[in-house]
Amino acid sequence: MKINSILKSRTSLLITNSQYLFCLILLLSTSAWSQDEPPQPILEIGQGILQKDTGYAKFTPDGKEVVTCFEEILFWDATTGELLRSVPGAGAIALTLDGEAILVGNGLTLEMREIKTGNLLQTYESPFIISTTAISPDNSMVLIGAVHYPATVFLFNATTGERIQEYEFIGLDRIVATEFSQDGKFFIIGADEWSDTTLGVYSTTTLEQMRYIRTGGHYLFGAAISDNSKKILTWGYEYHVKLSNVDDDQYKSYVDDWCITAAVSPDASMVLLGMDYWGYLQLENTALLFDAETGEELRSFEFPGSGSSVDFSPDGTKVLTTGGGRVMIWDISDLTEPAEVKEWEKYSER
Repeated sequence: MKINSILKSRTSLLITNSQYLFCLILLLSTSAWSQDEPPQPILEIGQGILQKDTGYAKFTPDGKEVVTCFEEILFWDATTGELLRSVPGAGAIALTLDGEAILVGNGLTLEMREIKTGNLLQTYESPFIISTTAISPDNSMVLIGAVHYPATVFLFNATTGERIQEYEFIGLDRIVATEFSQDGKFFIIGADEWSDTTLGVYSTTTLEQMRYIRTGGHYLFGAAISDNSKKILTWGYEYHVKLSNVDDDQYKSYVDDWCITAAVSPDASMVLLGMDYWGYLQLENTALLFDAETGEELRSFEFPGSGSSVDFSPDGTKVLTTGGGRVMIWDISDLTEPAEVKEWEKYSER
C-alpha cells in the first residue's frame, strides 16, 4: 500500500514536471514569436510631399535613384530619400536603359526629355490617348500604346520621330503593357477588354509576332519582363498571376486573386505582388513576395494607404512599395542567395 502511494506520488510528480516543462517551452516560444515584428522599411521617401494617390514609382536603371510620377515627375536619392530634381510632365512614362532620358506621355503627345536638365529631345504624336510607352535598350525604337477601339500600338524611330509600324487588336479596347527586353531581341504588347485579353511577343528584327503568351481571366492589368529577358510576368483581376517562359509554354502561377501591380526580380527568382482589398483575400495595403520556383511566400510588406506600384532594385537586394503618399524601400538582401533559375514543368490552368 505504501509502495503504491509512493509510485503514484512519483508518477504524479513526473507528469507535473513534464507539463511544467512543456508550458515553459510553449511560453518561451510564444514570447519569441510575439517579439517577431513585421518587416520595417529601411527608407521612406516623399512623406509630406507626394500625393496619397501617387501611382508610379520605380528604381532608376543604376538603382541609385527612385522616380515617382503623379502630377509631376520627381527623382529621389534611393539611399537618403533626398529630393534631387523634377522633370516636367506626367502620365505614361519610361526610362532609357542608360538612365539619361525619360519618356513622358500625356494626352496625344509623348515627349523624350533629358533627365539631368529636363531639356526636350524629341516628340512623338499619337492619334489616340496614350496609355503606355517603352523604349528599346539601344534607344532606337519607341512604343506607344493607346486607349482606342480597336486597341492600337505605334512603333516609332526614336531619333527621327517617324512612325515605323502600327499594331491593331480587334475586339480589344486598351493597351495595358508595352516593354522591350533588355537583351534587345523582343518586345511585348498586352491588350485588354473585359471578356478577353492578349499578350504577344514580337521580334525587334522582323517586327512580327513570335509567339502568344496565355494569360486567362478578366482584365489584364499589366505585364513585365525580367531583366535577364527569360521570363514574362502577367497580372490582373480575377486572374492567375503567372510567370511564363519567353521561349515556350511553361509557366508558374501564384495568387489567383485581384493583383493591381506586380514585379519580377532581375534574375526571375522572385515575384512581388501588390494586392488589393477587393480581391478574395482582402489584403489591403499589402505586398507579397514569393519564391518564383517553389511558390513559397517569403515575406509580406504592409504600408499605409492603398498602394499601386512595386519594384525590385536592379541588384535584387531591395524592393519598393507605394502607399499613403510615400515610397517605402525594404531590404531583402537576406533572401537573395545566388540560385540557378530552373526550367519549369507546365502547370495546368485552374
